Amino acid sequence: NMKTSSALGVLLLFCFFFFLVAQSRHPRQRTRNIAAQPSLVSPRSILEAEANRDVKSKVLFNALKNPSVSVVKMAILALGRIGDPVALEPLSDLLNKKSKELRIATAFSMGVIGGDLALKLLGQHAEMHKEGDVTGTILTALGRAGNESTVVALSKFVQNAKDKDILYGAAQGLGILWSGDSAKWAV
Repeated sequence: NMKTSSALGVLLLFCFFFFLVAQSRHPRQRTRNIAAQPSLVSPRSILEAEANRDVKSKVLFNALKNPSVSVVKMAILALGRIGDPVALEPLSDLLNKKSKELRIATAFSMGVIGGDLALKLLGQHAEMHKEGDVTGTILTALGRAGNESTVVALSKFVQNAKDKDILYGAAQGLGILWSGDSAKWAV
């Protein structure tokens, strides 16, 4: 009888432990943790937020603080594809990150989002960055987001470029800008 009660106690303890483990893996609980902690943001949760075009989701903005460069890059590109200007301010902070890969992805996404704020922020950063490939991507993004007022800025970079990446980015920006509908251009 003593062995039976002891075995029953072990069995109950095992079931209780199994229940706790199962609860910690429940999807609803996992989603709540992802929204609260940047380090727990998964690529799948980023894709879900992007598919739902959920820019207000804390998942995407928390992913921008993730220690993994690939997770942050994925969130940056998702925000760009969603295209909501609400993302511009948080994205602009990433233009100062150490990772060149993140700065390039951020400039691209800001150019896709477009608008006056994107033009202002990209224009400021084009003057600040000294790395040719980063500045070139910013200039291409200016062309993608730009209007006739960006022609002068891009032309100055073409005239004064000492770096091939900057020259290429400015020329590509002008090409993208000029490939737009000519009815939008002032005569």
